[in-house]
Amino acid sequence: MYAIDYEDFGTPQPVNGAGAVTVEIDGHAVSVPEGTSVMRAAALAGVKVPKLCATDTLKAFGSCRLCLVEIEGRKGYPASCTTTVAAGMKIRTESEKLLQLRRGVIDLYVSDHPLECASCPADGHCELQDMADKVGITASSYGRGAMHRPWRRTRAIPTSPSTRRCASCARAACAPATRCRAPSPLPSRGAASSRKWRRARTSRSSNPSASPAARASSPVPPGR
Repeated sequence: MYAIDYEDFGTPQPVNGAGAVTVEIDGHAVSVPEGTSVMRAAALAGVKVPKLCATDTLKAFGSCRLCLVEIEGRKGYPASCTTTVAAGMKIRTESEKLLQLRRGVIDLYVSDHPLECASCPADGHCELQDMADKVGITASSYGRGAMHRPWRRTRAIPTSPSTRRCASCARAACAPATRCRAPSPLPSRGAASSRKWRRARTSRSSNPSASPAARASSPVPPGR
């Protein structure tokens, strides 16, 4: 267990980062090992990119979509936790557009997570509370609890959380052995997709005609 003031760099240190790569983050040059994520590089440079799901104790899985950044010469807004640095890369972690996107993400999170911080034991050291404060969200513009579903026990979530305090960050689904303060009541999309993939692979191995190649070569029924 880590102390409350533990500094989390967002993603693990690269295992085979032999050489050094120099990038520019918010106008400041920083050199980091090859394979370092943009998020970790920013943290090493003293820049904290907003995040909810990322932690340096787990491999990045890009669930929360809060750590979006702008990279010069690239389209869109990639997640900094799953994007690795490249030599000469110029990165912006703050802009009006990024703030707008992050506010939208937090707005959706708090639509299913009441910001009743005063009555919560995590008040004062809650990541969702910190991120909501950072982007200036105090309440959701959506109906309160509109997206909430009853909790049910799953293999992916072996703990018994208080569902009203779950932020659905997906950490509990990606690391079932790790007990977070308020784990997700439902398996993440990644966990569910993994189970579907395993079932599909088992079905294909037992039934060759169910393979994509077999389906592509078979006639398509009328009306499909």
